[in-house]
Amino acid sequence: MTLERFTATSAGRWTLEARGHPIPQARNRNSAAQVALARNHADLPATPVTGATKADVGERPWPDPHAIRTVAGLFTALADVRVVSGLTHQAVSQRSAGRIAAGTVGRLLNRSTLPATWTTTAVYLSACGVPDEQITQWQAVRQRLRAQPVSADAPGPMHPRDGGPEKARGWQRPLSVFRRRRGH
Repeated sequence: MTLERFTATSAGRWTLEARGHPIPQARNRNSAAQVALARNHADLPATPVTGATKADVGERPWPDPHAIRTVAGLFTALADVRVVSGLTHQAVSQRSAGRIAAGTVGRLLNRSTLPATWTTTAVYLSACGVPDEQITQWQAVRQRLRAQPVSADAPGPMHPRDGGPEKARGWQRPLSVFRRRRGH
């Protein structure tokens, strides 16, 4: 480093320090091991399903809707449908022509209660490539599960002791404790 640059740098440092601004620091001390690199699975190409013929799609080992006995079993089987189709949540959304979003697919598969309507489930099954004849079987299973009485052993919605609506328990402290103090 030349003497001129050294004096200019240290003078700039003193000026910043005198004004109460943070002092510039080099952050290049072997920190490359802390960089996290991962593959973006949302951007991966889906398994090529578009080139499959109707005979190929019908021969897939789709989960049997008649084997479903519980609501949890229904959602497990719906998740298995997506695995068999080889599609990501994003690909299912794209194949549905925008009728369901990728987030909706995730919420559908991670539910614990039956959806109020059949529409989203039907669009999901159709986008995954399930034949129409089997989609009607899935609908019959859903109707059968809706007609079943809810047993006392089944997990229901959690209610706090005061009987009011459930609130997220993690944010009971005021947010001011998370603010940084400026006097450092």
